[in-house]
Amino acid sequence: MNYIGIDPGKHGAIAAITPTGLSVWPTPMIGKEYDIQVMSGLLGFSSEPCRAVIERVHAMPKQGRTSMLSIGYGAGLWHALLTVHHIGFSVVSAVTWQKMMLAGVNCDDRKRASILVAKRLFPGVSLRRTDPCRVDDDGMADALLMAEYARRTGGQ
Repeated sequence: MNYIGIDPGKHGAIAAITPTGLSVWPTPMIGKEYDIQVMSGLLGFSSEPCRAVIERVHAMPKQGRTSMLSIGYGAGLWHALLTVHHIGFSVVSAVTWQKMMLAGVNCDDRKRASILVAKRLFPGVSLRRTDPCRVDDDGMADALLMAEYARRTGGQ
């Protein structure tokens, strides 16, 4: 079984845990727009059964309307692509998957906690969006932790 985790924003990521290894990619973009063909290609990586978890998106205080429309649009694209690829998925709130995956981590900064846990669970995986990046990305860490959450829960 393959397990997929998706952080659906433009600065999000997609991760896959397979029987042969794991991969994590930043959300494919062409400039400021989602690259739908590459997004679809990332989901067509295997003929093996897949189960995905995608983070539920919602409005945040002080977040602009344009930003919320963009996040909702991205989530809708991922939902449609998962459906087209016949990949079963669950929409899970950040609180739900973080409760399991960040349990026992003594860190007030949720973004930093995600990076720490992802590096602890998967020490060989790069969490940098590009090769020149010097900083690990919390979106990449979140996608990887959601894929692991899917593996642990069977994608529920």
